[in-house]
Amino acid sequence: MMIFGIQGTPRNWTLVQQSLPLVILALVFRPRRGHPMYDLMGMQGSTRRPARRSEDTPEAKEAKTFLAGVIEQNLAVLAHEPGDLAHHAAPAKLVPLLPGAKERSRSWIGGAPMLPEDMEWPQVNGLPMLFVAQIALDELPEGIWGGLGPRDGWLAFFMPSEGRVDDDSRVFHLTGSLASRDWPDVPHSFYFGTSGDKAREALAAMGFPVAPHPPRFPVAIRRHEGSTETRRSVKSDDNQRFAIQEDYDPRSLMYRPFDIISARGFVASLLSGQHQALRSLGRRTERSERNLQKSENAEDQAKMRLSLTNDQQECATRDAAVSALEDVYNRLLARPDGALDTGATDALIAELDEIKVRQLKRTDSGIEWKSHSVIDEFWARPVSRDVFEMQLQEAMRMHPDRISDATRARYERLWRFDQEHQYATMGGPVHNGFIYSRARNPAFLLEVSSSDLVGWMFGDVASFGMFIDPKDMKAGRWDKAWGDILN
Repeated sequence: MMIFGIQGTPRNWTLVQQSLPLVILALVFRPRRGHPMYDLMGMQGSTRRPARRSEDTPEAKEAKTFLAGVIEQNLAVLAHEPGDLAHHAAPAKLVPLLPGAKERSRSWIGGAPMLPEDMEWPQVNGLPMLFVAQIALDELPEGIWGGLGPRDGWLAFFMPSEGRVDDDSRVFHLTGSLASRDWPDVPHSFYFGTSGDKAREALAAMGFPVAPHPPRFPVAIRRHEGSTETRRSVKSDDNQRFAIQEDYDPRSLMYRPFDIISARGFVASLLSGQHQALRSLGRRTERSERNLQKSENAEDQAKMRLSLTNDQQECATRDAAVSALEDVYNRLLARPDGALDTGATDALIAELDEIKVRQLKRTDSGIEWKSHSVIDEFWARPVSRDVFEMQLQEAMRMHPDRISDATRARYERLWRFDQEHQYATMGGPVHNGFIYSRARNPAFLLEVSSSDLVGWMFGDVASFGMFIDPKDMKAGRWDKAWGDILN
């Protein structure tokens, strides 16, 4: 647990954070007779109105003292103003470079770390940790943290794959000879909860190597001017992404596959759409069969049998579509990677457009069977869009010559917005988002925000931060650092 104090009194702030919701629940919901909060609030009979008592029981006094302590601690946190402290000096802005950028940096977020050969991959609670960032200290502004930190080597940041972010995050000061280190198997990944989850699942299902972490993004380090509190402009960002969601069409020159790898990814996303639809049909069929067994009404039974027959017919067309898509995929798999010319892409799109599924649709004249291409499948569209962006990023790093000018311009515009609003920071004052860590007046080691560009998420589209007491930083006690998720 994290133990620290304000105004000279040691307090357990972790307990404060965890207990406040319980206090609120106790005030909203009626406690049972015998519970300390029942006596504290004077609950009697069938009313919630506190009754007058001549004296308190020991249990009520204990509950009252606890509640008073919780309120006192949170009021102190809310009222805390750190002021202008020496270790807030010279904050840095870490801007992720766009895929394929010519600028070079020895600092990065995402990807894999470089570690001393004799250092094991960090673990906590017996599980390997998630690598977040590695920063070359000599690239940081002069005077950052008031000169308390070292200027040689790197700081490498890790967070737990399971456990508490506050207690179980780690930072290491690395010097000397370092070598790239591959990730071990981890129980969870950064991608949990992100919009690209289904895209990665679709690629993994077809044998694509999908790492549990985002790719490496080198960062350009600049002195940070103004507030270090990073907030993304949701409205502007969503408008740009909504625009792509609206006009995305793999038949267009802007969004079509550009090489064999992206063509395989596109077909994999279409297969994923059919598998999702089949799973939905399977659940609906099971529900209809259960209802049919329970029903004793002949008219209802007839309707359910007709519904089951229709579902079976739709399932048959989807099974045929899966077979056709697998055939296309296997033919692409047999081809070596390389750029696709316009003629080859046109032929691929035309072949996929001929793979149809039939589905009952409600029209003005009633319910009718309608056919649509697997490219237009509702389930596949968001997956294929995310797969395209992922593979486009990789191609920009490895084969930029395969990308059309129109595609490059469209996505670079989006990524530049992400780059501008979803950067990382080091140093400076701790802002109100990390309210409990802020109350300790720490040195702000790192804040990394959730990012569509990088492809990771912390908390509820929030930020991950790491902190250390200035005295511990000066003494090199990096084991004393702690983590936090922006509230």
